[in-house]
Amino acid sequence: LSRKQKKLMAIAVAASMRDSHAVHAQLQGAKNLGITLGEVDEALRVAFMLAGMPAYVYGKTAAESIFK
Repeated sequence: LSRKQKKLMAIAVAASMRDSHAVHAQLQGAKNLGITLGEVDEALRVAFMLAGMPAYVYGKTAAESIFK
């Protein structure tokens, strides 16, 4: 897997666990790798399918604050 793919997986897992430190750290790393907000959103949709809407909303809110 590429670094970007692994980073997107880590974001989805951190959001599913609602770990604020991990979510913010992974999102900042994603931004540094050139991952787009759209790519993050797609990963968070996978988290939504497996962990429910709260995981998606949690991650999306954090992503929007970091990617603005």
